[in-house]
Amino acid sequence: ITLIEEDKRDTYEVTLPYSKEKFKIPSNLYIIATMNSTDKSIATIDIALRRRFTFLKMEPNLDLVENEKANQLMKDLNVFIETTLNKDYMIGHAYFMSELDLEFIKEYKIKPLLEEYFYGDKENYDKALDILEERS
Repeated sequence: ITLIEEDKRDTYEVTLPYSKEKFKIPSNLYIIATMNSTDKSIATIDIALRRRFTFLKMEPNLDLVENEKANQLMKDLNVFIETTLNKDYMIGHAYFMSELDLEFIKEYKIKPLLEEYFYGDKENYDKALDILEERS
């Protein structure tokens, strides 16, 4: 993390373990990344990154989801999630923009996420699954 801090670029260097060459990050490099802020297992690294870098929050954007079924599913799930948890847990548009089969996305991406969100809350997990299945 230290090497990519803006005030350390061009200054700090490390020796790469395999090649033994010196390496440093140039000051003209811009790093753009995404971060899932709802994953609490990485809270300490989250804090370290937020202290050092600029973050722009990106809300889920229905306008970017062209598939009508996917758009409605995202809308319905997020209304439920915002009501039962809070808006920080809403599902982003990236899940619904893929050319993958919507059934695949629901089963292997959205369902595990809902299971994590509603762990220990069978009633709301079942309601979320009902929304997921209604949009088949």
